[in-house]
Amino acid sequence: MAIRRVLRQQTLSHLIRETAVYKLLVVAIALAFFGDGFQLQAADYELEGTIQQIIFKSDGAPQTVVDGKFKVFVRDSNWLIEIIEDKQFSKSRQYLKREIGSTNGAEIFEIVTPLDPEAQQTNAVPKPAKNSRATATVVSNAVPVGQLDGSVVGHLWLMFASGNYLSGLRTNLLTPVYDVAASAPSDPDLKYKADWELLDGPSSLPSKVTYYYDSRILGDSKIPHAVYTATGTTNVGGVKFPTGFLFERYVGGAEARVRKRATATVTSTRPVCSLASLLPALTSKAVVVDRRLAQAEGPVRAVTYQALPNASLPSVPEIKARHDRKANPPKRSPVVVALILATLCLPLAAGLFHFWRRRKKSL
Repeated sequence: MAIRRVLRQQTLSHLIRETAVYKLLVVAIALAFFGDGFQLQAADYELEGTIQQIIFKSDGAPQTVVDGKFKVFVRDSNWLIEIIEDKQFSKSRQYLKREIGSTNGAEIFEIVTPLDPEAQQTNAVPKPAKNSRATATVVSNAVPVGQLDGSVVGHLWLMFASGNYLSGLRTNLLTPVYDVAASAPSDPDLKYKADWELLDGPSSLPSKVTYYYDSRILGDSKIPHAVYTATGTTNVGGVKFPTGFLFERYVGGAEARVRKRATATVTSTRPVCSLASLLPALTSKAVVVDRRLAQAEGPVRAVTYQALPNASLPSVPEIKARHDRKANPPKRSPVVVALILATLCLPLAAGLFHFWRRRKKSL
């Protein structure tokens, strides 16, 4: 028995040693072949800079100009983008703070706060405009697409936060982040054929992304519809980052003219994400337009509700329950209705009776 026990212990020790050696061998091979990819899988960085976008009229004159300052925070596949936008239209102007982020790869939360335009003119710290209220939206999506044509969020996400997403795709179909037709209220499933090149292998950021016209429109899917091109690169912490990019969207097919152009310049890059949470935080009361249920249930309209400061987002089942209560309020039983009517009418009846008795006595 003692000999058997010793043999079993020796066999177990041998298996443990073999298993450990096997694991070390697998890790060594993986690092040898995919070292850069393994380094970049744990993305952890932040960027900031400036961006300008111009939307042109058919005659080439500017229709809308957006000047913005941005910050991009990335940790693994989670991201948050902050933008201070100065959006100038032909007859009006908007000055906004936009925060949009995702921490689960399936839902995107955005908060938009109107800012005091005087702060922009005096270079003071931006602050919320008087008597203004923040608005927020929640959508089910992994890719941010602005709901207005002047949005620059999609540009910043694609060129500065999409490394893990692009590396995980197994198709050449890509959401046109620059096109409002692909936004949640329109068609979030819209895809165009696209080609892209990465700066430094798997999980790195793109150096160039080319979208092509839908073949159903022009019959030739190799005519560029929009192109993103990094204007330079830098190496921070052993990782390559773009130092800026140029984006152009075309109309007119082969005889294309530029409909939309955006240029971004990175002013600072840090190989660490300084934020603990990458989900925008409600710092004031806001109106939330929640599209998750509408996207999941089909013909259901977006659910709108008030959110208090520091409130957390309700789950989709909670939103559904809220929607069902609003669409089908509970019916009151006849007994409850009778009690309510009696409660309301009793003081009136008592007052009339008291008045009648006093009148009768006076006669």
